[in-house]
Amino acid sequence: MPFRLIPPQMCYPKTMRPFLIPIFLATIFLPPTTEARTLFVSPDGDGTTGGSWETAYNAIGNAVVVAASGDKVWVRYGVYNETLNIEKSILLLGGFLGEEAVRRKTIEKETVISAEGLEFPVVKIGSDATIDGFTLRDSDRAGMTIHGNASAIVSNCRITDNIPGGGFGGGVVVFGSVAHFTGCEFTNNWAIDAGGGIEIRRGVTSGRGSDVTMEDCIISGNRNHRGGGMNCFDSSLTMRRCIVAENTAISGGEFGSGPGGIQIGGEGVVRIEDCLVYGNRANRGDQITVGTCEVPAIFQNCTIVSDNAGIVWDDIAPVFRSCILWGSTSIFERAQGAEGDPVVAFSCIQGGYEGPGNISVDPLFVDEAGEDFHLQPQSPCLDTADTEGPSDDLDGNPRPRDLFGVGRDGPGAFDMGAYEFQLPSADLNGDGETNMLDLLILDRQWYSVSGVR
Repeated sequence: MPFRLIPPQMCYPKTMRPFLIPIFLATIFLPPTTEARTLFVSPDGDGTTGGSWETAYNAIGNAVVVAASGDKVWVRYGVYNETLNIEKSILLLGGFLGEEAVRRKTIEKETVISAEGLEFPVVKIGSDATIDGFTLRDSDRAGMTIHGNASAIVSNCRITDNIPGGGFGGGVVVFGSVAHFTGCEFTNNWAIDAGGGIEIRRGVTSGRGSDVTMEDCIISGNRNHRGGGMNCFDSSLTMRRCIVAENTAISGGEFGSGPGGIQIGGEGVVRIEDCLVYGNRANRGDQITVGTCEVPAIFQNCTIVSDNAGIVWDDIAPVFRSCILWGSTSIFERAQGAEGDPVVAFSCIQGGYEGPGNISVDPLFVDEAGEDFHLQPQSPCLDTADTEGPSDDLDGNPRPRDLFGVGRDGPGAFDMGAYEFQLPSADLNGDGETNMLDLLILDRQWYSVSGVR
């Protein structure tokens, strides 16, 4: 039988035929797919199209205005005196050398956005934008504000030397939004009221609380009256592998003094793990103040060092598990009218504290005076924490590390505090591989310092 073409209407049931023409026409008139663009910014560009390093825009704001949602903006290193208002879902990347054809893997050079003399926050984000690889400085409003139900990602940024003339949030303010900070530094910012480094609170108009995650961040050298390092009010906060150190809360004027380090209060869930808090100063709660909360704040595998009453609570007492609380025999202070006591378990507390697995002997930091809070091999905090914990420590090393014959053996042999003790390198004879001779040398070294075999 000869081959013959079957008309389309004969290939479908009669009930489907009326839909064929509309579907066919719809496919003809679909708008063309728009691919995301990469826009370039460089002090050396000619400022024309922004389509290459040679034709790059001279100001970041010019690229942000032109960019559509989904576009990328690559910024060459240098200092840009401007402020940005980002209301689109763009990816803003700094640190380029100005010659790359593909995205760089690391930040090569410092890319600075300075708001000096401009009277605005350095960057305002009101979208689900991503900003990566910038230094934001010199604002008399704030280094960054995230507002309007935004959902922003901020990575590898340094927010520094911002001194607002009033209000709160010297470094960053998050209003009623979701924000994720990774590998960021908040340093030397100053707010008049609360949150010298970062302020997290409800939206001004929406009334919605914020939800902030901070990982691998440093908050240091910030100042204000309440929460020198940071203040979280009516919002949720998760911190992992962060350092909060050397911040100051200054008492005076109409603002009551809060803690030097971290202030928490109001509605929201707060969980802080693998964090180091030390060297903060204030008239009340040098390190941490927990205000009126609906649920207890949880501190897991943290090291908190204070030579004064470092932790104060106003209402619901916080929970500490597998922590090291050291430096003072009165590290806890109950505020007037507060109820209950902190729940503490499998932790090392100077002066002692009731709870399962708690100890009160010197944790043996490597160099407390030199602010090195890693643990020595003889530390009683090794393999004695709770049998569950985070999968890594403040340095990013995996947990747990079981040391045979020390503390608790087996898969639950976690260490107390922010750092998991690490064995020395096993290639001790220098032949480039681990072998029996290495293990014999390691065993002898371990026994000489720990007395444990």
